[in-house]
Amino acid sequence: KEYIDNFVDYSLPTQMGLGNIPDSSITSDSDFFIMSDTQGIEVLNVHPNIEKLKLIMNVTFFDISEIARDNKLMGVSHCQHEGIIRSKDFDYIFFIYPDFICGAGVIGHAISKLEEGFEAIACPVPRILMSCLEDIKFKKFVKDTSLGRTISIPPRRLVELSFDHYHPTLDGNFIDGEVKNVGLAYLQWKVNPKTWLLHCFHLHPLAIKVKDHLPEFRLKFNVSLDEEFFPN
Repeated sequence: KEYIDNFVDYSLPTQMGLGNIPDSSITSDSDFFIMSDTQGIEVLNVHPNIEKLKLIMNVTFFDISEIARDNKLMGVSHCQHEGIIRSKDFDYIFFIYPDFICGAGVIGHAISKLEEGFEAIACPVPRILMSCLEDIKFKKFVKDTSLGRTISIPPRRLVELSFDHYHPTLDGNFIDGEVKNVGLAYLQWKVNPKTWLLHCFHLHPLAIKVKDHLPEFRLKFNVSLDEEFFPN
């Protein structure tokens, strides 16, 4: 329920913001593929924000009730692989988790780079606190439109807010002359309170070009896109 609430209240409205799904030239030829359990699909299928999404692109649901989810990585990898299998006859595939917040123009920018010839768009995904979404500086970008609730927050504003509301688990990533932790996806240095330098070992593949001609493209993987699929 928490994932569903975050998705329909925050993640989807940012995807419906300026420069993202409604402003792209591909909506008529795209499929918005939502994976959830039976109860989640029943809730999502009639949600007003999903009904608005259906007006501009095809929405498909897939029931994952039977997928083993005791191991988080294996569960999400199964879902991602299902998406890759179903991407046949499509040009690109986006992997957007239900608690991702997208800045205005992020999806449109990714599409333009893929159409230029790039094979993937990948990014770090620093965690933020829910208090960010209640910040008055964030709320001013929330609007009720004909497409339902939309959030069009410029990327730089989102980054600025992230500095003020970053999740305390990120404290272990900061380097002050020595490594405080091991097995990190990225290391961080504070250049100043509003400037961080990130050295990334893992980047989340936001969007990738479909490569049906490569046998490796549809190989099953169990860990994650960045850990196993990308190296393949």
